Amino acid sequence: MREPRDTESVGTLIRRLVADGRAYATAEIDVYRQKALAWVPPVRTAAIMLVVALFLVQAALTTLIVFLGFWLALWIGPLGGGIAAVLIALAVAGILAKMAIGKLSTPPPGVRS
Repeated sequence: MREPRDTESVGTLIRRLVADGRAYATAEIDVYRQKALAWVPPVRTAAIMLVVALFLVQAALTTLIVFLGFWLALWIGPLGGGIAAVLIALAVAGILAKMAIGKLSTPPPGVRS
């Protein structure tokens, strides 16, 4: 003889399955949200410190270029020294930009284009 079946219908079981699936998905999303939000304070502090560091580097490079112009002005005059210092800085920036574009245009190892 067969064992007696539960009194729940198939529709009730499916509704319960969907509700449990939603509850599980919501719980997983909450876990990942909490993990992501735990990173916000240290990342924010690090980002602020990096921006300040970049501003200081920019100020130091600007000062270096100005004093390069002053030093060159001893031989080629103030206007010539300033122009030469700017051209040297632009040349260095151009070389760095060309190198960066070259690195961005080639795919990383193991990645097919």
